[in-house]
Amino acid sequence: MVFDGLHNTFYSLLVLVGFSMSHITILIVDDSPNVRTLMRRLLTSVGYHVVEAADGYEAIRFARQHRPNVILMDLGLPGMDGWEVTRRLRTEPALEDIPIIAVTGYDVSTVAQTARRAGCQKVLFKPFNFDNLRRQIAVFADATVTPSRTCS
Repeated sequence: MVFDGLHNTFYSLLVLVGFSMSHITILIVDDSPNVRTLMRRLLTSVGYHVVEAADGYEAIRFARQHRPNVILMDLGLPGMDGWEVTRRLRTEPALEDIPIIAVTGYDVSTVAQTARRAGCQKVLFKPFNFDNLRRQIAVFADATVTPSRTCS
């Protein structure tokens, strides 16, 4: 509860100084159009700017192009899986510090450690709780917000 109150206060202050949540870009990487649509609707409803990628190759291209504040990475992508995408992003100096949250339906006991070794900061399991997802994005987006990237 205290965490929510602090974040609400933080965002209220940012709005007062002209900051908009639309300055925070979230890259959603998931091969399921239904999951991407659900996440996009939820995230844009609270003011985030969203970019979507349907596969690993698009994810890398869009990460380079848009430099998102946070990436939501499905690990079970066809072709290049989310682990490999994460590893590749971590080798690029301009992208290596972008927080990546793995969002997966894989078995809980085997995924978390492997995802963190690949470079994910957090793992959320499907089906996910939107409030928890929003809190995690806020934590990692706060860490990437700088005046040169976000303020008008």
